Amino acid sequence: MSDLEKQLSVLDSQLETAQKIAKSVVLSINRTRAAVKVGRINDVVRGLNTISQQVAEAGEAASRLGNAWTFDTIGYMANETGRQSGSWAQLKIR
Repeated sequence: MSDLEKQLSVLDSQLETAQKIAKSVVLSINRTRAAVKVGRINDVVRGLNTISQQVAEAGEAASRLGNAWTFDTIGYMANETGRQSGSWAQLKIR
């Protein structure tokens, strides 16, 4: 696996983590809305706390994504070895 492929794999893992957190937020919002509609106050309070925590986690994951890509792609592709083995069509992640 090339350095570029390794970096893409790491980035994919970070994106997967952020996506899982985002899905959890949506699920918690849906559950809390359902609790609101039927007046389950304890579930509403618990749901709001859960949503707050998950949104904070999502914010942390998103802030890590802002600096997630640091690979020198141009330098890598300019390198003779990179041009030969790093064809975009041949990249394999994981």
